[in-house]
Amino acid sequence: MPYNNNWRQLRRIMHQILSTRQSSTYRTYQDLESKQLLWDYLHIPAKWYLHNGRYSNSVIMSVVFGRRASWDDPELAALFETAEEFLALQQAGVNIVDGFPILAKLPVFLQWWRPRGERIHQKTVGVYRRVFETLQKKIEEGTQRDCFALEMLKIAETEKFTENQKLFAAGSLLEAGSDTTRVSLGQMIAGAATYPDWVERARKQLDEVCGGNAERLPEWSDYDKLPYINAVVKESFRWRPNIAPLGAPTSLIKDDEYEGYKFPAGTVFTWNAW
Repeated sequence: MPYNNNWRQLRRIMHQILSTRQSSTYRTYQDLESKQLLWDYLHIPAKWYLHNGRYSNSVIMSVVFGRRASWDDPELAALFETAEEFLALQQAGVNIVDGFPILAKLPVFLQWWRPRGERIHQKTVGVYRRVFETLQKKIEEGTQRDCFALEMLKIAETEKFTENQKLFAAGSLLEAGSDTTRVSLGQMIAGAATYPDWVERARKQLDEVCGGNAERLPEWSDYDKLPYINAVVKESFRWRPNIAPLGAPTSLIKDDEYEGYKFPAGTVFTWNAW
């Protein structure tokens, strides 16, 4: 989005849920869902990759919509499909109109990229809308738990959001929060399969803190006693950073200067992912 009032309005809403002050709110959900994840690994190991998706989706779904997710939920599969299609379209060079915006001035019937984009947009809107329909049904039944979406709906009504603004404000949180964690868990498992020696060291530290053969599971209060586990997580991010090589360009809204280089307003930037 351009840097304007709409952007600032949505940023304020996002900040309510993404600020560091809110991080402790997630801990109860992370604790519960991690235990479910271990149970799923043990009992249905062949579907480990689906369990990763369920875990990551269920944490953010609990925060945003106040309900958990199951690994075989078709809506979960649809959510990840839309995320993958969106990311595929964000790769540098996929849509020439991103590099040459003047092409957007062509008559709509000549914009050859538009049907594909509109199809994915409608598919994504459908996924988000069904989540909101479930929310609305629970509100009417009086069974809906307190969650971010309830507060957002109040703001959306006051600020007169369009349906798309409402759907994407919550839906994009759901999508981004699910996909990134899912991928990072998969990379950590790949690291365990490739370099099993660190798994033994990690287990040794867990046994020291939680008792041999998992007498109990680690809790948040054990965080400072598990520096190796913390290091494993950070090393997973370094070894296989969860960054899609997106190519979305941005342009300066005013003149800028960086390390002696001067850039006039309107200069288009894109980042070198590699």
